[in-house]
Amino acid sequence: MSESLVSSSAQENSLNQSTATLVGKALISGYQNTLILNGVDIELKEGKVTSFIGPNGCGKSTLMKTLTGAIKARSGDVSFLGKPLSDWKLKQLAKHIAILPQHPVAPEGVLVEQLVALGRVAHKKWYQGNSERDKQVVSESLNSVGLAGYEQRVVSTLSGGERQRVWLAMCLAQEAKWLLLDEPTSYLDLGHQLELLELLRRLNKERGLTIVYVLHELSQAAQFCDELVLMQKGQILKQGKPLDVLTEETLRSVFKVEGSMQVIDGNVFCLPKAFVREG
Repeated sequence: MSESLVSSSAQENSLNQSTATLVGKALISGYQNTLILNGVDIELKEGKVTSFIGPNGCGKSTLMKTLTGAIKARSGDVSFLGKPLSDWKLKQLAKHIAILPQHPVAPEGVLVEQLVALGRVAHKKWYQGNSERDKQVVSESLNSVGLAGYEQRVVSTLSGGERQRVWLAMCLAQEAKWLLLDEPTSYLDLGHQLELLELLRRLNKERGLTIVYVLHELSQAAQFCDELVLMQKGQILKQGKPLDVLTEETLRSVFKVEGSMQVIDGNVFCLPKAFVREG
């Protein structure tokens, strides 16, 4: 991606560098009559790769949706850059934060180029077509995810890994500095999982993008993230570096697994041994 793709106004750069933090305070949130989050406090800083981890149903996706405004918290506050999330206009927030939900659905018959171009909506009026600048950004975004030449392919004909990279290209086309992705490796085979996580890590290192995602595979979370947010029963138990969060006691008490964390060739791996049965 060219330097122009990640550029923004001097005012926005200054704001990002000084206070670029996504904060949730005393969050209580859920669906209809079911409460999932129970008084969650969280602070996510710019420039890091962070993963929400924890058992199924612990609130990872609910926290992601609450922080992005997809779910309105029943109580508590969410702020971005020191400003309440509710005070942000949707298009303005989209210039800072790109969101990839767990199960994105592409319109029937849509071409790759058309889907990625949807990422430009935040940068133009509703009645405007794609400018030369928009076309350039779409091309650069596809090139960044290794899909140059796929512009005229129908999205539904692509493999799972290719489709996920198209969605990521759409997020990049927003020119946002924050990427929030809910289980981006779902339904991908191991090779495509690693391909996507390596790509996200590279975007973080080379472009300074802040990346927050939900992951289930603990070795991947430990290997590719700067920080982990460990959740259980709608609350955050720990937040910090992978080896500080994932301990033998954590594996046993939270994930019901006897195991250990090992560092092999500089990479951190979770080595499970047995399921821990109650009693």
